Amino acid sequence: MISRGNRSRIQAGKRILSILQLLALLGGVTWSATRQSAAAEPALLQTQNVILVVIDGLRHSEAFGDSTHQYIPRMWNELRPQGTLYTEFYNDFGTTYTAPGHLAMITGRWHQLPNVVNMAGTFDVRSTVPTVFEYFRKSTGADQASAWIIAGKHHLVKSDWSLEPSYGPAYRANLMIGGSDSLIVSELEEVLQRDRPRLVLVNLADVDSYGHKAIWDDYTAAIQTADALVAKIWLELIQEDPHYRDATTLLVTSDHGRHLSGYGDFINHGGMCSGDRHVSLLALGPDTPSGHVVSERRYLIDLAPSIGAFLGFPTPFTQGQVLAELFTQPGPFLESESRIHQHDPQAVVAGDRLWVAFAANDSSDTGNGRAFVMSSTLDSIAFSAPLRLDTSPRWIHRPTLVSSQEDLFVAWSDHRPLDELGDNWSVVFRHSGDVGANWDSEMVLAGSRYETDENDLADILAFPHLVAKESTVVSITGSYNRDIRRILVDRSIDGGVSWQSRMLAFGTSFPKDFNSVMLDHPRQLVITFSDLAQSVGQDSVSDWEVFLLRTLDGGLTWDEPSRMSDAPGPDRWPVVAWGNGTLLLVWASSGPDGGPWQIKVRLSADYGSDFSPVWDLPGGAGWQPSVAWGDGRFWLAWAAESGILVSASSDGYVWTQPVAVASSIDGGIQRKPSVAAGAGRTFVTWEEQITASGDWRVRAAEAHVGTHVGIARARLK
Repeated sequence: MISRGNRSRIQAGKRILSILQLLALLGGVTWSATRQSAAAEPALLQTQNVILVVIDGLRHSEAFGDSTHQYIPRMWNELRPQGTLYTEFYNDFGTTYTAPGHLAMITGRWHQLPNVVNMAGTFDVRSTVPTVFEYFRKSTGADQASAWIIAGKHHLVKSDWSLEPSYGPAYRANLMIGGSDSLIVSELEEVLQRDRPRLVLVNLADVDSYGHKAIWDDYTAAIQTADALVAKIWLELIQEDPHYRDATTLLVTSDHGRHLSGYGDFINHGGMCSGDRHVSLLALGPDTPSGHVVSERRYLIDLAPSIGAFLGFPTPFTQGQVLAELFTQPGPFLESESRIHQHDPQAVVAGDRLWVAFAANDSSDTGNGRAFVMSSTLDSIAFSAPLRLDTSPRWIHRPTLVSSQEDLFVAWSDHRPLDELGDNWSVVFRHSGDVGANWDSEMVLAGSRYETDENDLADILAFPHLVAKESTVVSITGSYNRDIRRILVDRSIDGGVSWQSRMLAFGTSFPKDFNSVMLDHPRQLVITFSDLAQSVGQDSVSDWEVFLLRTLDGGLTWDEPSRMSDAPGPDRWPVVAWGNGTLLLVWASSGPDGGPWQIKVRLSADYGSDFSPVWDLPGGAGWQPSVAWGDGRFWLAWAAESGILVSASSDGYVWTQPVAVASSIDGGIQRKPSVAAGAGRTFVTWEEQITASGDWRVRAAEAHVGTHVGIARARLK
């Protein structure tokens, strides 16, 4: 068993290694051979199979949080003494629904998504990062029969593969959907005997279903049934089968809880109170200590890297940490236990410097995130030490950075403790009036709202997007609850000193991926976003489509939203730029069956009233685009499997041959570029995983047209 003291020493040693690695890279020394040699040590683990059981909608207070344990007698009395129990385990992000909760577990990333299934049909909502099934199959070469999802809920119908182009449907899991808990366990038994899978997700849906029916006795009876079925899975299906006995780890948790009394009670969920977010984790297996209780706060996103550690495959896109307490002895999994993850860079050129805002995790605590900003001269791309902007002890997501004259504006999604009920999501804003020399104090622009017994619909805010021109700055974000999803627009005309808010409701399903631009005057604002809508030939399935909103009078009146895409499959990450009287709209599109991503373009010469037809950017295979206007040209960067590509155009129609500013040839992964133009120069930042360490770092390069020779590049510290 790894003690807390040993774990701290391991983490401290890893931080020293990370520093040495960075120095080695900056000094031109090859580090990867040494690191790979350490990672090549033989595995010490006996686990060959992992079964993850999710008791859907089980509130902590009726499970391990109940001092009598009356509804889970078998898990408490028979299973718990054999394994490790996490008592402070949380679904700690946004809306606490089934689909995003399960995706958090199997991808190691939080997802701001609706449930996949609703009364009107099915949302074609998939993760944009790989699942553990894809990692497992791609890394090990295992066939599809080795990976299974057996689920009572149809909400998991889009969980078998992701939209990430380097993984996807070629590495999908088998999927069986629908049935009572007893039927699901019977199906599991059949699959285990027939296919001998090594990785299985089991969803027991009855607890949540009966909870929604608002009959307490039926809800608690369903918990007791699930308790007995979990005991059967461990004691009979695993321990009585020589193939799985002593070679299988069982993980038992919940995707979400339920409202507390006073906040909607047990009938529903989806809000922010601790009843919705607090779940538990029980783990049993040959490598897991018996009778151990962990009271440290941990999260659903920690499950994916932990599963990878058990089965010996990498999980590069995960942001969680390996649950080290699950392992009785150290092993190669500690290489990925506590990675640095700098992500979501946003770049601007302001004054005579390149500025970059980004988020980064606290590598010693997966539950903490921070917002940073740093700057560099335009000639050397030698960045200053990062300045931390937030004061939150919890999550920070998606900082957005813009400039106007001498002003810099930053906003981010902030998750901080308020009271015993839990935490609140807010949009937090900071301003510098002297190009980053000094920063005003934090200002909360908007906050989420708790659910209540009278109205159990919590209003939860999405990630913000900022746009600025002259002394006007606008913040745009989504406001979500179970029934109504809207767009919140906060506008300041005095450089962020005072604000006015307006909530826009256009019958939207789930607006996200906001991007915006001001035209000739700051009162002329164009907003683009992704939303869920039906496409041609789809009767009951809605997927991501691109929409555009416009106001020409500072938000007093708004046009009806214009739908800009209409193709089966997801259309995501729309971005806009304005230059020389032309409005450029760009997004990425893929097919419904996981086809290759392609950059799409539309143009308007009349301030967004009419647009050209949709056309493909030549050589634009990829996704996650970013655009800017500068030096008399549109600059477009996007992520491709080969790296980060850049193209330029003076009119939006004729584009230069794409040029690589970052390459994946050395085995790294590059994603989420941000392009910034100004002072006659253009720069691109992106997030990149460093193969040797597994860490994600933000990188930057200057973009040139027609050549990539001599591009200045630097790793952000």
